[in-house]
Amino acid sequence: MSLLQPIEEVLMKLVPMPRFLESTFETIGNPNDFLGSILLAVLVAPAVEEILFRGLILQGFVRNYGTVHGLMLSSLLFGIVHLNPYQFVAGFILGLFIGLLFIKTGSILPGLLVHGFYNGALIGANSVLQATMNQIANDGVVAAVELFMGAVLTGFGLLLLLRATRQLPRRASVHSTE
Repeated sequence: MSLLQPIEEVLMKLVPMPRFLESTFETIGNPNDFLGSILLAVLVAPAVEEILFRGLILQGFVRNYGTVHGLMLSSLLFGIVHLNPYQFVAGFILGLFIGLLFIKTGSILPGLLVHGFYNGALIGANSVLQATMNQIANDGVVAAVELFMGAVLTGFGLLLLLRATRQLPRRASVHSTE
């Protein structure tokens, strides 16, 4: 049993996952369609989400609300748009980290790579574990991998946020009104 299992059980009782989300997660994590899962989660979803959230939304929020508020708002929206509370925290943290990468580099490419790697690592871990372990052990290890990856991204994100708030580069495409 994972450390997060009791929290997940309470969350599932308070906010049951809609059937369409269960079906989506089953499809994406299906070891019998590994190539389809990789294509969707590692290439298509990150490309669409990065163009939309960093390429358009983050730039607009930064322009209108300043760098820190724009980053927070776009990350919050990125967490919310995943349409379930189970991915909100990871989405918010990933949004902060990738948003900082975009602000620092002015390009969606680094965020696209991080986003694709994150999704791919979760799918890969899930597929390998489903093939070799029972479901109870699988939940615990996948939760531990996700928690570890979230902690690493949070640490990098906080370091970049501290660095970014000390001296922000001015770019034509992303600029602060603060």
